[in-house]
Amino acid sequence: MQGYFLLNNSYILSDHLTDKIKSNQGKYYGVMMFVVSAVSFCGIFTFLGFQYYWYQGCGLGLAVCIINTVFILFFYGVGLSKLCDVTIFRENANVFTVSLVSIYLVYLSWAGMASYPDAECNPFTTSTANTAAQIAVSLVFTFCTIMSIAFASQTNAEANAPATTSAGAGVIAEKVDEEAK
Repeated sequence: MQGYFLLNNSYILSDHLTDKIKSNQGKYYGVMMFVVSAVSFCGIFTFLGFQYYWYQGCGLGLAVCIINTVFILFFYGVGLSKLCDVTIFRENANVFTVSLVSIYLVYLSWAGMASYPDAECNPFTTSTANTAAQIAVSLVFTFCTIMSIAFASQTNAEANAPATTSAGAGVIAEKVDEEAK
């Protein structure tokens, strides 16, 4: 569920920034999207490199790292295919969206492997710093998910709201209509 809302939030943010770029309201949104994507790309593959190093002696850890890397590279390929006017998934699937979602994928692989109870495969079985880092990062993702749900609820409520915004405004509007007659 959290992955769905983070993906949806990534699409919404990407659409918003792309609309700003197309309407010439923001000169620097394209630069911001590029910088976020580039920094995320570097961070993602740096952290994947650490995961390969930490779990190189374990078949399961190595398999998770390889599968994660293959999928992330595939997703980046899909995002870059938009530059050639090739749409494989969604119209708004781009490198910016892939970068934001890949951060979550790398986090999930790290959290899963760091929670594996086998001491031979997991160098972090007794690490309190690793557990604290997992909790801190998961709080960031949880906050982003809750904000995504709140914004989606607010947007949905605004779309379905009647012309008046509160019961008091409705009573005042009725009273003004009666006085006008």
